[in-house]
Amino acid sequence: MGRRFRRAGPRRPGQKPGGDFVGLGWFRNGKDDAFRFGHQGSHEGFQAELKLFPAQGAGAAVLINSIQGWPLCTEILKALGREFAWPAWREAPAAVALPARLHYAGRYRSDDGREAEVTAAAAGLTLRFAGQAPLALAAISETEFFAPALNLRVQFEVGEGPAPTALALIQGGKPLRLRRA
Repeated sequence: MGRRFRRAGPRRPGQKPGGDFVGLGWFRNGKDDAFRFGHQGSHEGFQAELKLFPAQGAGAAVLINSIQGWPLCTEILKALGREFAWPAWREAPAAVALPARLHYAGRYRSDDGREAEVTAAAAGLTLRFAGQAPLALAAISETEFFAPALNLRVQFEVGEGPAPTALALIQGGKPLRLRRA
């Protein structure tokens, strides 16, 4: 404990001090004593996350032997954070009722061929990306949703009609844009 970490060195163009960004594969955010970095990983049979707080000399790595383990990784890290008084990171925003005007369901494709499918049900929207398990989405507004299990945001782009024209998947500050197929 007691060691201080000071971020020094060059920044990428447009990067603001204390802002979220990815640097050399590490997701970094916060500043001063709340600065943290880490990385998430997954494969067919596991989920993993590493979160480190250099100013506190603290952190943890969590590995779950299931592709369905995302919520558990998050809950374990939150429990460790409460127990060891880690600086709080952003919690998921409060969900609102699913807006009715837009028809979100459909297939979306990125320029490099990655696909996502959005489906609608009575409970809300689900997102299936690149063959992964479906992920529940909660509405923040008419065009913005989040996946509580992943710190993932989904922003729909709206045109003239009732169906969104595209969506952006945003995780760790980095967006991936997919157009409606």
